[in-house]
Amino acid sequence: SSDVFSSDLTELVESKDQDILEAACESLKKVGDDHNTTELLRILQTIPEENEPLRKKISETIQVLHKRG
Repeated sequence: SSDVFSSDLTELVESKDQDILEAACESLKKVGDDHNTTELLRILQTIPEENEPLRKKISETIQVLHKRG
């Protein structure tokens, strides 16, 4: 279920590992839903502005999920 996936994602994201975060974004683009956008927005706020590539990837993922609704 997506609840299990979401909790796993939260744990991955808490690791703050850029490679893991990017992989999580790619997975979410395929299987995530609008509920994941809240979590991603929270994560986005913790990413320093100088890390623009990761911020962009998270933003793109949020947009994909938002369109899916």
